[in-house]
Amino acid sequence: MENKSVIERIVNLVIQALQQMGFFESNPISVGWHLRWDGQTLSSRGFRAAATAHGNDPVMLLPEDFNLEKDIDVLIHESIHLAQIAKGDFVPGGGDGTAIWKGKKYHILPSDHERYFEEQPWEEEAQNLFSDVVKKMNEISNRT
Repeated sequence: MENKSVIERIVNLVIQALQQMGFFESNPISVGWHLRWDGQTLSSRGFRAAATAHGNDPVMLLPEDFNLEKDIDVLIHESIHLAQIAKGDFVPGGGDGTAIWKGKKYHILPSDHERYFEEQPWEEEAQNLFSDVVKKMNEISNRT
C-alpha cells in the first residue's frame, strides 16, 4: 500500500494547480477531502480509482494495491474530479447509476464505453484539463 501522505500531497497539489489556473471562482478554496482504501467497490464498478462523495465531503477511493508510479495519471484525473465535487459542479451517483453535472442528471457509462468521455461532461472536462494541470503542478513543484 502506498504512503498515504504522499498521495495526499499529490492530490492537494492538483487542487492547488487548478486553483492557480482559475478553476474555482473564489480564491482561496479549501477542499476538505479524505482517502479511502476500497478495492472491492472499485473492482465491482470496473474502475482503478474513483472520486465520490460521502455526504458533502469529497472522497478519493483507491485500491489497496495502488501503485503511484504506475497509477499517477489515474490519481491526477480523479483529483480533478474531487475538485469538481468541491466546486459543486459534479455530484457523483448515489448508487442509482446516475450523476449530476451542473444541475443536469446523466446516466453513468461503463468505463469501456466508446464515448465515455464525450457523453459524460465531467469526464470530458477532466480529460481536457489533465495536461494543463500537470504543467501547472510541475511549475509549482519547481518553485519550491
